[in-house]
Amino acid sequence: MRAVVVILAWFLASGAYAATDDSTSSMKVEDATDTPAPAKTSIGNILRDKKFEEDKRINDLELRADGGSLNRYSTQFVLSYSGSAVNDLSNPQRPNPNQSPGDMRTYASGSANVRYRVNNDVGVNFGTGVMFYAPYQQVTGQDPQHKANQQNYGVSNPGASIDKNYVLGPEVQSRSTFALYDITDQGYKAGGEWGEAAVRQYLKYNPGHSRVILGFSVEGDWFTYARDYQANNIYDSHHQVVFPKDGKTSRYYLTAIPSFEYKLVDSLNFNTSIGYSQQNFRSDPSWWNWNHPLSTWRVGVGWAITHDIYINPYLNFFMESPAFNTASLNVNTVFSIF
Repeated sequence: MRAVVVILAWFLASGAYAATDDSTSSMKVEDATDTPAPAKTSIGNILRDKKFEEDKRINDLELRADGGSLNRYSTQFVLSYSGSAVNDLSNPQRPNPNQSPGDMRTYASGSANVRYRVNNDVGVNFGTGVMFYAPYQQVTGQDPQHKANQQNYGVSNPGASIDKNYVLGPEVQSRSTFALYDITDQGYKAGGEWGEAAVRQYLKYNPGHSRVILGFSVEGDWFTYARDYQANNIYDSHHQVVFPKDGKTSRYYLTAIPSFEYKLVDSLNFNTSIGYSQQNFRSDPSWWNWNHPLSTWRVGVGWAITHDIYINPYLNFFMESPAFNTASLNVNTVFSIF
């Protein structure tokens, strides 16, 4: 809890300081002898009440898109698709060699965040979205349901977050985020999970301002549960499973991700990254015993259509178990309006 307080205090303090610093720099200064024209009041003018200056030092395509619109108020959308194995694209299930808990059907998701930009660097977001499971099967009229009472859609985990883009020296671009989520995913709720706190720290090193960007990020996720760990299935009087055992649910999850990007042109890059994780299972009596799931390896391209639109299709492999039947096609898209 102390770490959470420190993180929030750092964000807000930096935001308050920068707010006093940029209060005049990004506003048009009128000539004192001119009589200003009456302002027209409209929803559009309220939403665009201030447009901040872009920090030209943040030129990484992903960081810039995640930073959102330069307006005080904006809406940011994230569209994504998580697919099946590349050798069986019609399969409604995603590869799961780690035997992770949760709903492992393929899905398309869309989320919307209402974003308030505190200053040039800091933003606050509130949002949620919806997920459509097994979208190919739904479009083609096939029945994608494999379990009783399993819906084909669901609400994405609603949450609130605060983020900051900044630079560390002339060649290192950085982003810090802190978020809280209310868990609504059917698979995770079945395991008793109801909340999540997440911290992300991204670093992008651009040596000599070249086309190469070397990245490194660390992520920490902490989960809260509404009940104690359930080691065994619970059956009804007809010997039907009412509540399945919790399996490999985690107390927390830590991830380190080194990455490499090369700008093919200013708006298009090749990118690859490796995600190495450690998790602590709820089934383990100790909070300090770690388990290493299979590392993930992503290979893709990133296309910044505009400042506010970024598309990133990629292939996801499992490093310790590379195979076509566990490699999947995924797409992430971020765009802002206003």
